[in-house]
Amino acid sequence: KTRRDACRFYTEALRGIPEVRIPKIDFANVTPFIFYIRVPADQRDDFRAYLGEHGVDTGLHWQPGHAFKYLANCRKGDLSVTDRAGDELVTLPLHSDMPREWQERVVDAVGGFFARAPKRARAAGGRG
Repeated sequence: KTRRDACRFYTEALRGIPEVRIPKIDFANVTPFIFYIRVPADQRDDFRAYLGEHGVDTGLHWQPGHAFKYLANCRKGDLSVTDRAGDELVTLPLHSDMPREWQERVVDAVGGFFARAPKRARAAGGRG
């Protein structure tokens, strides 16, 4: 199995969780090295902790450019969409030859977290 296959599996398996926003891509013409999702910003830390407790490592592999000290004096203005993305993005495990059982464990942990989360947050989900 390839990383593309794992990304496609994640995309299909996570599609039904309203709080999880998944990439809009078919992975046909890319060689992914990370798989990211967006989760409600106010739940991201708890989400990552829950997955960690269930044996699933997550990462934060992107932050808005203007958050870097080197770029602090660059463009000013409304960057609220960029900031929101930075607060919501989480990367899930993705490895070459990643067994399907591992992928299923990741999906089960993601679903388990949101199944126990307060219903107010469930309505905030979307795609993209």
